[in-house]
Amino acid sequence: MEKLLLFGADDAEFQKVNQIASRLKLRLERVDPACYHLTLGEIASGSHNSSASGAPAASGSPSCGAPAVSGRPSSGAPASSGSHGQAASSPVLSESLLVMCHLSDKRMDKLLFELRRADVALSYKAVLTPTNAGWTLPRLMLEMQREKAAYAQNGR
Repeated sequence: MEKLLLFGADDAEFQKVNQIASRLKLRLERVDPACYHLTLGEIASGSHNSSASGAPAASGSPSCGAPAVSGRPSSGAPASSGSHGQAASSPVLSESLLVMCHLSDKRMDKLLFELRRADVALSYKAVLTPTNAGWTLPRLMLEMQREKAAYAQNGR
């Protein structure tokens, strides 16, 4: 199923992305910081969220056993004490990230065009792949920051 996962975006950016997702009939999930310890594959599949509704272009947050929040998450938000053995607090994301799941090249091109046209300021955009599906958000962010540094060093 085509889906967009949004991490760390403020309310204004969330609203812009949500409007675009609705127009393109894409499901959008604003991911709660309590989910940051889960793998991207778990978040994308909804396997962590027993109340997943499957509604298109939803603005809901996967619950991860914690209440959904609106707006920018505050530091020290409680984390789920699932089988991953994480600490009692979730990291707060200082940058925004949009993960595109199962979009065709044509749909992804259209989404990226619409994001540029609406001047949506997201720090990072990524595609869910078989490799990064097994990564947690902190692992993905580390890899993306490394790639960004490598591009900057090469003058691109």
